[in-house]
Amino acid sequence: ALYGGGQPTTWTEVLSQEYYDDVAEKLKSN
Repeated sequence: ALYGGGQPTTWTEVLSQEYYDDVAEKLKSN
């Protein structure tokens, strides 16, 4: 994921992936 036009970093990639996985789980449970 790109933030502020910078280079992607491992922690932002992992953080965003886990965030969207969590959102997807919440959507499926509704």
